[in-house]
Amino acid sequence: CTAPWRKLMTERKSKTKRGVKLFRAFRLVFFILAAVALQPFSEVFAQSVTHAKESYDLGEHSIGIGFGEVILTGDFAKKYSNSLGVSGIYEYKASELFGVLVDVAYSKHDSDDGLNSLKILGVTPNLKANLSYFDKLTAFVMTGFGVFNVSESIGPLYGGSVTTFGFSAGPGFDLRLNEHAKFGSLVSFHN
Repeated sequence: CTAPWRKLMTERKSKTKRGVKLFRAFRLVFFILAAVALQPFSEVFAQSVTHAKESYDLGEHSIGIGFGEVILTGDFAKKYSNSLGVSGIYEYKASELFGVLVDVAYSKHDSDDGLNSLKILGVTPNLKANLSYFDKLTAFVMTGFGVFNVSESIGPLYGGSVTTFGFSAGPGFDLRLNEHAKFGSLVSFHN
């Protein structure tokens, strides 16, 4: 009688351990990026920083699109597959160090049998902190709180949705290609 209960508790503990390991790996990457950003500047590096800051337009607004793999964790990872997500991005550069990055993201995930689906829509305003400049490359970290709507459809007749607050954080970089375009990449953890 207690065997199913023990099996369930063991599964939950293993998922918790995976989540803790993922968080620790994220934290390690964050501290490595921070350590690199805080290294003493050499003469060449200092000149490239001056050049990059001169091309950094304060008060600039920019918009963009993004796409990437959405990796589910926890109970959703057992039921649904990972999928490609899309996002719209707005950025405001308040100063050389800080800015605002708003991410509106959407992803849809299907179960292995194709009968069930999960849709996630999130709006997350983030504080963006630039860590270092090198030529036209800027390394940054971001963090913020957002609103997420998660909708689950179970077969053709059942389903439900919940809207909740969530935390977002991650490192990234921007590469300014010219005065009108830049390319960037970021890794974002949502909880």
